[in-house]
Amino acid sequence: MRQWRFVNATAPASLGKMRNVPSILVLACAMFGLQAPVAAAPTISKSEIRSEPPSVTDKRLRDVVWDMFEQQDFRRKKAPTRPLDYVFLQTKIQTTHVPGLCRYDSVQIDLDRADPNDAGPDAQTRAVGLTSTSLFTFVSPPKADFETIVDYSRKKPPADCAGVSAKTSFFTATDEREATLGYRALTALQDALRTGKKFPLECSLYPADSLPCATIIEAMKPEELESVDPCDSDNRGTVCHKLEIGGRLITVTTTGNVTPGPPPGEIVSVKLSSLIIWADSVVD
Repeated sequence: MRQWRFVNATAPASLGKMRNVPSILVLACAMFGLQAPVAAAPTISKSEIRSEPPSVTDKRLRDVVWDMFEQQDFRRKKAPTRPLDYVFLQTKIQTTHVPGLCRYDSVQIDLDRADPNDAGPDAQTRAVGLTSTSLFTFVSPPKADFETIVDYSRKKPPADCAGVSAKTSFFTATDEREATLGYRALTALQDALRTGKKFPLECSLYPADSLPCATIIEAMKPEELESVDPCDSDNRGTVCHKLEIGGRLITVTTTGNVTPGPPPGEIVSVKLSSLIIWADSVVD
């Protein structure tokens, strides 16, 4: 992680994260107990990328991208025994174009040993690949379908996600649209069951389950949703999602945004599967 420092060594360490602030201003703020200005996040435009030399663009892009990430603490009480295979980086929690929807991304950096013969924790490694996963949470439920509430022109207010931390329950999805459609499919399913609407419902329960399938689904908490994945639908004009929640996988098909046709998001069919989850311990 990049570290900022001041040339003037007398500046307080707590001010060392700021950049592009004249030293005299920083020291004045420290002397009089004022809050020093906070630097804006680095930005870049397409015109600049297309016109600036690669050496300049490379540095600016590094600044823009690296500014996304939170500082990570990889220290552990127990000493490691194996080489470093991967690390996870986490971006700052961001607001989105969907009101009430917050997002961050987890990036797995895959590492390989510079010397294949090094087998201990001191082996030097280099980055060889990465995988990114997007995670979402609703601080307030979506009030309508995605196409109705999404607003790409609105200035995303940081206050929407100000109180959200990574300890909040997030679920994975490919993008804002799928996150919204999947979340609404779950809540629409629960509403349909509570109001007695009829649709095909296929269930595979655990042997120890004593409650009816519909009751189990109704009791699920949307904030505990774990993942949303699109799936292929057998019916034209419908949308399919696989929702993982509480050790169950719900495959729900809903009406799509088709005109003429029924309102989008109505339940067409549902299949619930109970998952068997295996967990293996990994030697560090």
